[in-house]
Amino acid sequence: MSHGQTTTREAEWFFECSDPRHPDAPSGTRTRIVIRLSAARHILEKHVRPTNPEPWEDLLGEQGRRRYRQDPEADPIDLVMALGEQIQRCLAKPQAMLAWQSQPLAERGPQWHLVLPCGALAVLGSDSMQPQTEPSAWLKTCFFPQSACERTFPEHRWGATALDRLRYCFDFNSSDSLPRMAPTQDGPVRVGTRELRQIRFVTPETWWFDADQRLRPRSRTTWDGREGTPPAHRKLAPRRQILPDSQPFLRDV
Repeated sequence: MSHGQTTTREAEWFFECSDPRHPDAPSGTRTRIVIRLSAARHILEKHVRPTNPEPWEDLLGEQGRRRYRQDPEADPIDLVMALGEQIQRCLAKPQAMLAWQSQPLAERGPQWHLVLPCGALAVLGSDSMQPQTEPSAWLKTCFFPQSACERTFPEHRWGATALDRLRYCFDFNSSDSLPRMAPTQDGPVRVGTRELRQIRFVTPETWWFDADQRLRPRSRTTWDGREGTPPAHRKLAPRRQILPDSQPFLRDV
């Protein structure tokens, strides 16, 4: 359920979701996240309108993206509603990585890194460590990482983005089964120019951790859990460098 609210500052839209900070998520506290007009405009200007490989057609349709590219004054409501629905679906699972930034910020809670069903990565700020029924998290940016853009089939973008988040935190070079490792990381882990710490992967099973805390990543797993054609095994370096399409994210948040 969502609605828009116009204030003297700017328009805001609220979406009711499961709160990933609750230890029983997604069965615990429900909260509301906020998408502000400024965030929607940022995503339009940095990611939707530019000529880049980010596949926003998957979410907005060909006509929807064309309209945003051709009309700088186009109402962002279609983008807001699409992102709100994707965030609600994500947090119903939930596919969330919670992390703190090492540098002091005005935010008092962890960042939420959400792998959306479409394969985009949404980053939310929060002002509380504890689950909240009132709005305490807000969308900061959303983009398709380079690895997701490189996938031929849209249903494989989700797995590619999830694998990227894992590679920021753990060193591994293949999609084979890995040794046991906890779905938490004290850090610090460098992501571009920033450091993240106290990282926690919510509902570890959705991140390919099995009951023995053994990580078994499959980059071509679809959102609904089906396995695609397994990729040929090849040695990959951990993805901890700034990706061209993620530079606005690293600079702005």
